[in-house]
Amino acid sequence: MRLHQSEITTDFEVNKQLVKKYLDTRTKKMRNRIAGYLTSLKRVEEHRKQHMMAPASVAPPEEENKSTSKAFKYR
Repeated sequence: MRLHQSEITTDFEVNKQLVKKYLDTRTKKMRNRIAGYLTSLKRVEEHRKQHMMAPASVAPPEEENKSTSKAFKYR
């Protein structure tokens, strides 16, 4: 994955062709499993990028409940 990371996408069909191009898989099932794994890894990677790089104004911090915070201060 590291060698061809820029080519891997979230589209299974495209990744299936990449696996066919770069790997010698003996069965169709193995090719599809590898392509599916690459697809899921890429989706997780993109999901993490989207949520970690969100500006602070998009997700404001939760307001603290004043009555609850006083109760926990004195314990």
